[in-house]
Amino acid sequence: MKKFRYFTLAHAELFVFENYIIQQVYEGAVVTVESGIEFKKFLEGYYGNKKVVYLTNRVNKYAVEPVVYMEVAKIPQLVGIGIISRDQSATNNAKFEKQFYSKPFKILKNMREAIDWADDILQEFPNTDNGKNYADSK
Repeated sequence: MKKFRYFTLAHAELFVFENYIIQQVYEGAVVTVESGIEFKKFLEGYYGNKKVVYLTNRVNKYAVEPVVYMEVAKIPQLVGIGIISRDQSATNNAKFEKQFYSKPFKILKNMREAIDWADDILQEFPNTDNGKNYADSK
């Protein structure tokens, strides 16, 4: 298993890997623009300018304000979003949410598929600064 670090935000827990983040939002939470701002600050502080992919493991039921996607699309180092779910309701929500995000966005059935997709996306967006601010190098 790849090395990761664990963090918590107000609305979710984060499993942070070298090139991608897996987030699990808490049951009943609402992901708002403020949540997106908190996530952006985390990305900037942890990764600096290093390109990363965000994967959300939808194991809990929660709500997402779709405008969040328009805000997080402005984060230059975030190059794609993957939604992991087998639940039909969560998949339908993700299909709707996809309309609000302008970068690569994919709905995936399992974690292995999601990580492979993240690796593929990152090959399309090479890092030019070698992740100078990546926390493991501190």
